[in-house]
Amino acid sequence: SEMCIRDSAEVETPSGMGLIDRQGRYVIPPEYEIVDYAPAESVVRVRKDGRWAEFDYLGRRLTEFGTNND
Repeated sequence: SEMCIRDSAEVETPSGMGLIDRQGRYVIPPEYEIVDYAPAESVVRVRKDGRWAEFDYLGRRLTEFGTNND
């Protein structure tokens, strides 16, 4: 069964922000400047080097890192 995104939590570490699941496993590694997840959309937006990309809640990248989204 796929994990519901509402079971995830953003975490901030010295190396950056990431997303963990309810068991404390990293879904998205803690290497990003910002992790912003939107449960209603089932997407996680992450920023690295000032550029955004979208991931799904299983940690798969959906879009390339680009500058066209703020």
